[in-house]
Amino acid sequence: MNNFKFSLLSAFAFIKNVSDITKLNKPPKLLLMMLKLPAAMMPSQ
Repeated sequence: MNNFKFSLLSAFAFIKNVSDITKLNKPPKLLLMMLKLPAAMMPSQ
């Protein structure tokens, strides 16, 4: 579980850093990535 939480935090931190670097306000592509990443890391139930 700790590993899963760490993966989520890493994904969100990466997305935040990309947003800061590009100086864009919530780019749609990054939002889509943000929605897909946790789902990809989470086993389907």
